[in-house]
Amino acid sequence: MRTRLAHVAVGAAVMCTVAGCGQTLSIGSRPASSAPASNAGIQLVDGPAPATTAAGPTSIPLGSLSAPKAVQLSAKTSALGTIVTDTRGRTLYRFDEDSPKPPTTTCTGGCQTTWPPVIVRSGGKVYADGVPASAVGTVTRPDGTLQLTIGGWPLYRFSGDHAKGDTNGQGVNGTWFAIAPDGKKVSTAGAGTQAPSSGSRTILTAQRSAQGLVVASGDGRTIYVNSTDRSEPSTVQCTGTCSDGFTPVPAGTGGITIKGLASSDIGSVRRPDGTTQMTLVGFPLYTSTKDTKPGDTAGGGMPGWFTISLDGRHQG
Repeated sequence: MRTRLAHVAVGAAVMCTVAGCGQTLSIGSRPASSAPASNAGIQLVDGPAPATTAAGPTSIPLGSLSAPKAVQLSAKTSALGTIVTDTRGRTLYRFDEDSPKPPTTTCTGGCQTTWPPVIVRSGGKVYADGVPASAVGTVTRPDGTLQLTIGGWPLYRFSGDHAKGDTNGQGVNGTWFAIAPDGKKVSTAGAGTQAPSSGSRTILTAQRSAQGLVVASGDGRTIYVNSTDRSEPSTVQCTGTCSDGFTPVPAGTGGITIKGLASSDIGSVRRPDGTTQMTLVGFPLYTSTKDTKPGDTAGGGMPGWFTISLDGRHQG
């Protein structure tokens, strides 16, 4: 079995801090109807932030995030329509598997490595520039950090966006979309529409598990390979009962290159049923229906099925 795999070291930029002044809208002094109950713990400031002190891009350790003292949310015009960005102009996204009522975040573990949540220190300032202050709120993540929301939807950045204005996260896995100032998801049809964008894309990332760091899908689901498939050339031989309990990872469209993962290692293969499956160094990739949350590796206990460690070893 071929064992060369690129190490996944997803780069993510830390949210920058801002020095605050201007008219602070204290939660306690506002009419109850104008602020969602979920925004306790932050100070909303109506308008743009003053001079900023931007931190340069750094790598965020897996599962570790540093909460800034202040965050700016700005409405910006883009090719997708009106979207929300952070202080550095990075596009902010929402995840279809989250919930706005009540605000609930489901992106943890390896998922938050690819999609860093927009967090703020308790008591910190949030500058709403073109974003209705009444739509801004917070949700407490499982690790205790305070994540910002718009219209109840938790906010994220995408580690595949490398420059101001990038929208590479739009439509990833058919569940990630740029967010509009009113909290609706943005599509190529324009801001605030509910229609999914064309061309769902699939990405790979790192995921912490009981077996160490393993390759996972963009939403944190552990990736598996089967010993009956072949890599040279890529060939799907695990069909019928062989693949019971496992789902082929779709190749999708519109390739995304994450820092540290060589684009040349990612490919696709046509399955016997005519669908296209993603491959990594030639091996067809699958997820397991037995895995119910990020970090699960139940599929690795099945005969012939293996996870992929970041040093290139297949383990089951």
